[in-house]
Amino acid sequence: MQPRDKNDEQAEKAERGALPPFKYIPFRSSISEAKDAETAVSLLQSEDKSTLLAAVEALSKYAGKSKDNVKTLLHLGVVNNVLPIIEHEDIFIQRFAGKLLTELMAVPDMTSYLIEFDCIGYFAKLLMSEKDTFMQEYLSAMLAKLSEDPYGNALLANYCSNVKFLFEGLQSPDPDVKKHNLEILHNLMQDPVAARKISKSEKFSFPLLYQHFESPYPEIQHLALDVVADMIGRNKDEDIQSLFYETNGVEALLDFFKNDEWNDLHIKALEILCFAAENPVIVDELIDSESILQILNYIKHSENPRVFAKALQVAVHIANTSKGRKVLHSYKIVECLIDALQQSMQSDIAEVTCYGIAEMVLLNPAARELASTEAVKTILGLLRKEDLQWSARHAASFAIKRLLMSDIKNCSVFLSINGPDYLWQLLKFSIEQVPVETCIVALEALLAIARLLTLRDTLINFDTIDTICSLLESTYPFIDEFKIACCNLLSALCLEQNGRYYFLKANGPQRMFALITDAHSISVRNAALQVVQAISADLTVAKSFVENKYLSHMLNNRLFSRVIPLWDTCIEILLKSHLPVKFALTGRLSLHDLTQDGFYVSRTNVCPFPILDDVFRFKFCPLEPIYVVNYERLPRSSTLQNETFEKDINAWVDSKFGRLQCDPHFVEYVELFKSILLATEPKDVSKERKTDVGSMNIQYVSSRAKMLARFVARQMSGVDSTATGCIDRQLEVHLKQIKECLETSVIPLGQLRVGSYLERALLFKAIADRICLPAALVRGEYGVSWIEIAIPQMEDSINKGGLFEEKISLSKDCRSIIYPIKLMRPNFIVDLMNTPGDLIPIGSPRSKLYCVKEMSYNKMCCF
Repeated sequence: MQPRDKNDEQAEKAERGALPPFKYIPFRSSISEAKDAETAVSLLQSEDKSTLLAAVEALSKYAGKSKDNVKTLLHLGVVNNVLPIIEHEDIFIQRFAGKLLTELMAVPDMTSYLIEFDCIGYFAKLLMSEKDTFMQEYLSAMLAKLSEDPYGNALLANYCSNVKFLFEGLQSPDPDVKKHNLEILHNLMQDPVAARKISKSEKFSFPLLYQHFESPYPEIQHLALDVVADMIGRNKDEDIQSLFYETNGVEALLDFFKNDEWNDLHIKALEILCFAAENPVIVDELIDSESILQILNYIKHSENPRVFAKALQVAVHIANTSKGRKVLHSYKIVECLIDALQQSMQSDIAEVTCYGIAEMVLLNPAARELASTEAVKTILGLLRKEDLQWSARHAASFAIKRLLMSDIKNCSVFLSINGPDYLWQLLKFSIEQVPVETCIVALEALLAIARLLTLRDTLINFDTIDTICSLLESTYPFIDEFKIACCNLLSALCLEQNGRYYFLKANGPQRMFALITDAHSISVRNAALQVVQAISADLTVAKSFVENKYLSHMLNNRLFSRVIPLWDTCIEILLKSHLPVKFALTGRLSLHDLTQDGFYVSRTNVCPFPILDDVFRFKFCPLEPIYVVNYERLPRSSTLQNETFEKDINAWVDSKFGRLQCDPHFVEYVELFKSILLATEPKDVSKERKTDVGSMNIQYVSSRAKMLARFVARQMSGVDSTATGCIDRQLEVHLKQIKECLETSVIPLGQLRVGSYLERALLFKAIADRICLPAALVRGEYGVSWIEIAIPQMEDSINKGGLFEEKISLSKDCRSIIYPIKLMRPNFIVDLMNTPGDLIPIGSPRSKLYCVKEMSYNKMCCF
């Protein structure tokens, strides 16, 4: 709809009463050369109305002939001369001035010029107050052209605080005015601020836009549909959605489909319906009005592939709701989707169909129906097609993920056709060519299989674990979701022992460390810590994490625990996996911390804490003694090994300084005390020592603790078990003798015959852990250490004469109760020094004295 020649329409307008009849003498000479154009431009400054009118009329005709003429006029500076006369008192001069400016808008330079000199607000002001239909057309045409520019659109949105004049223009009898106002509305809707102004305008009316759906002018129909689509596309605006629903917008669109003459515009109407179907309220209306069947029939009988894809997209949006899926399934939408999947190879149809399957699979009957077909195989074939657009292949991967999550049969079929191999290929070899969204969905699809215990092993091998670690190391893509998906899959695969084995073989802890230190993404760090938490139950893996500085970094950055919930949890898990470090840092081993072979304690708490593996690796001798617990028995071939060591000095050095030494004396201690228990406790109690270490029968805690305390005191008292004075001096001499004998400061615990607080408490803890006696090892200040135990069902201590008398009693009903150790809380200290075997209530004055080392002076110790 091009602007018409207004001279030819004057009579028509006058007859309609739009304007009074007015005659003028036209400019007789036409402009054919640049000189004539220059003369006409200069005449625009004339004060004579007839001359001015003739000049502006001739220039408007000259500009309408070609773009070269427009460029010539712009070069002659016609804009500066014509702008002042656009408000001339003569209506005809105004009209031709407006027509000339409209013709000049054909050149982009004109648009830039008017925007630069801030003419948009001026034109908008004129349009708001203009009553002449011709001037409304020209002014609205210029604003429509100017608003196509993003900056011009923003300026117009800023100037037009009230956009009601645009809706008033939609009611104009002139179709050109309607068209240009619709163009302005469509352009303004691209600006978020202007879009909100339009939606909140008092004059805004959906029915007014619906009326233009039936306009005899296709351009107006198309623009009206565009504006409504822009409005409904703002699906987060609840007011607009409600207004569209209240004004029967769905009925207006469905009626539009009934007219076959408008088939070329049906795709635009379907686009609006797609936007509307994202609103559950609109979906309910479609269901209640039984309009879904009409849409499905439209899908079945559509011959245009684009219209078919768009109509199917409406059905997919309806399937976003549970009620919509049920209704669609009742109309056999699954069969329609399968047929579309098998017959069409177009990217847009394949994309919509895959999304439809992904939504319908959330309905159990539909999921079972799809599992009985070859949907997985067909969709995998689409994913493999390199000639399809990535949007369609992404939809295929999403449908595969949903199918795998819905039924284990689909997983089995997917494995049988080597589907995981292709997904690994996408991830491993084409990471920079595959969209990151598709990579994330591929990882989630593999995770759906990994979560099934019966199928998890099929995904676990060195290549898969190494691929995930490579993805975690890569700098592409730069989004958190991709790294998180990798961590989730890795965590699931490493739940199996062979997965953890391959993880260590691929140097997974070392390659993941960068994720823990990534300060830019909290979500990625949390996902990495979830991997650490999930697989650190394996002590070998946890030890590897500690060796790769995870624990050190997390302890040095404890402030991150405020924003990362798993920070402190992982610290506890790693400390539990490496009890020597935990005891050195916290000074405490709880009741359920069980010492294993190789547990060690430095006699003096030094910094940095010595790592025993480093001592063995570099074969050096630490300055301070290190006590080591080892229950491993001597091999029978020890004599033959000694002969080999004498011949090979390297083997001898490695055996003496490069590995954990056997401790036959500690083995004898444990076996001896077990024999004592067998001799002193009833026969049926022998099973108690073989029960799960996670629980304990409280009947024998007290008796065993007392017996073990006296046993430890006898072993650690030296030659004279009754002499307790100056034990530290005796210990120094004893340690010197042992180090000279062993030629190292790494001392097996069983070698000690003299012990103070630390040595006795350590021996008690080591033996207690091997007879299922829950005991907590605590290290205080100045070398004081002690043992804490938990005895439930204890009577309150009786205060007599200001002293506490400890009295323990167990009711008969509680003697056979098995208590979980994790729920037991220490409430007694075991005396190992002063009166071995006494149980001292925690918090009592005596317990406070026991936990403070007595600094006594004995003259005999000086000789």
